[in-house]
Amino acid sequence: MLNWMRDDIITEHENVDLWEVLVPVHMYGPMPFTTSSKSEKRRTFDNVFTINVGHHEEFDRFIKETTNGGLTLLNKVKGQWYNGTVLEHETMIPVRFMACSSKALDIAKFARFHYDQSAILMYKISDCLIMQRK
Repeated sequence: MLNWMRDDIITEHENVDLWEVLVPVHMYGPMPFTTSSKSEKRRTFDNVFTINVGHHEEFDRFIKETTNGGLTLLNKVKGQWYNGTVLEHETMIPVRFMACSSKALDIAKFARFHYDQSAILMYKISDCLIMQRK
C-alpha cells in the first residue's frame, strides 16, 4: 500500500515561480506572419486579424523549450486600458508557466516581439509551488 504522506513524493521548487502572461487574440495592421490556408486568415474588421493557431503554437513551443516544462492555456479574457486618452479593448489569452525570473523575462521579450506588441503584461502568480509526482 502506498503511503501518500511520504516526504519523498512532494517536491518544493525554490527558485521557480508560477507566471502568467497575456497574449493577444488579434493583431492590428497587415499580418506580420504567413498563413498556410485561407481558413487560417480571418479578417474580423478593417486592419484587425485573428492570429492563426500556428502562430500561437510557435509561442507555446518557445515556452516549453525555455522552461523545459509545460504551460497552461486559460479561456480568453477581455481587457481594457488607456493608450493615451483612448480606451482600448482587447481579447487576450492567459498563459501560465513555471520558470525562474530570468526565463520569465526571456518569455516576456519573446512575446512582445512574436506578437508585435508595444507592451506585454506578465505577472508572478505564486512563489510557493509544490509539485507532487508518482
